[in-house]
Amino acid sequence: MAEIDSQIAALHNQNPRTFLAAVLLELSCRLLSTLEIYFILLVIMPGQVSVSQCVLIYAFTTLFANMLFFMPLQLGGREGGFLMSTEGLSMTAQAGIFVALIVRVRELVWTAIGLLLIKFDKHEKTEISQ
Repeated sequence: MAEIDSQIAALHNQNPRTFLAAVLLELSCRLLSTLEIYFILLVIMPGQVSVSQCVLIYAFTTLFANMLFFMPLQLGGREGGFLMSTEGLSMTAQAGIFVALIVRVRELVWTAIGLLLIKFDKHEKTEISQ
């Protein structure tokens, strides 16, 4: 922890603009993830969910997933976090499971797209070298 702290402090001291850009980028990604949860819940529970509830859901789910860091791909950990956090906010268990599945499917789709792009990039490099 001390080494990570010193590295963060060194980045801040060497280039404050890069540090600020990294922090703002991380914050914006977390806010977008919160909005993703919000829009998913709006589909199944219109008018019954607020952005602040979605911030809490995302925060608890992230905390729970980080506690289970040893599980590959946080398999089941984040889904359990979604389930517990939605039930803790007096939402249905089905809402938590639905959000968890939609988020996981989105991740799988983007992972597949990334792998296909890597495959096509390698294929193009092979053709160019021949």
